This record gives sequence, structure tokens and C-alpha cells, in this order.
Amino acid sequence: MLHATHGGRNARRGAVRSLADVGLILYYLRNGVYCVYREARHLGGRGRHPGLERKIGPSARFFTAEGGKRMASHAYYESTRLSDPRAILALYERPTSLSLDELETLFSQGQWHTSYGGERWATIVRSVKRLVEAVSMRDWPRADGEVATMSSLGHNSGPLTGKFFPRR
Repeated sequence: MLHATHGGRNARRGAVRSLADVGLILYYLRNGVYCVYREARHLGGRGRHPGLERKIGPSARFFTAEGGKRMASHAYYESTRLSDPRAILALYERPTSLSLDELETLFSQGQWHTSYGGERWATIVRSVKRLVEAVSMRDWPRADGEVATMSSLGHNSGPLTGKFFPRR
């Protein structure tokens, strides 16, 4: 999907990439993380996953429709200044007390209405986790593949990319 800048060298992990390629990969990473945490706001203490609901007690403000949307948007804008996947994740993990692994559990095992959460979102979380790992390891071919995967994923009412912030 993305093109290498220096022939065969770029097939190897950690090889030099064009700034446009890395920019697109980071755009997908930031938006993927934003989307899964934004969707988690629908947890809202409604018995969807009691074990995780107890854990988020101190973060309850995030898990309201408007509070979560506003806080996730703020975290996204903060993330645009970052390139380290762990730093990007921390912007969301701090206010929610939930990791990507816990979000995957929340979406795959929780009780969800057909309009929110559920297995489609668990699939999206798994893709985001793979992209985070690939970028962390500077495995650009794998990151390219995950961007292609994320481009084809859908949530409960449309394509995942429809929830992305516009690219600047």
C-alpha cells in the first residue's frame, strides 16, 4: 500500500521511510486509538462488563456520552504532537484506567446494544494493537499492512475511517 523510498532497504524493519509514509501510519495509529477509546465511552456503568466497570470507578467522567467524546477529542489533538505509540496510548489510558487489552475484553465479552461496542470493535482494537506494536518496533512493512487492514474495517454503522479526524 505505501511505497518505500530506498529500494530493497525498506523491506527490512527499521529502514528509512518517506515522511509521507510515516505520517500516514501515525495518522491511522492516532485515529485508531482515538476511535476505540471514544467508543468505550458507551460503557457508562450499564452492566456491560461488571469487572471492568469496577476498575473504572475513578474515571467515571470519561464514560459518559459527552464527557468521553470531549476527553477523547482532546487526547487526539494532544497526540498529534507525538510519534511514540506508548505516549499516545498514555493520553487515553490515564483518564480511562483501561489498556487496549482491557478494551478488547470489554468489547468482545461485554453486553452491548447492536449500535455500540461489540465484536466489531474488538476486531478494531486488535488491529490497533498490531499497529501499535509494528510502529513501536519500526516494522514499517507490517505497519503498512495494518493500515490497509484498518482501511477495510467497519464498526456498527459504517466504515471505521468515517470516524477519523480529517487529515491535515
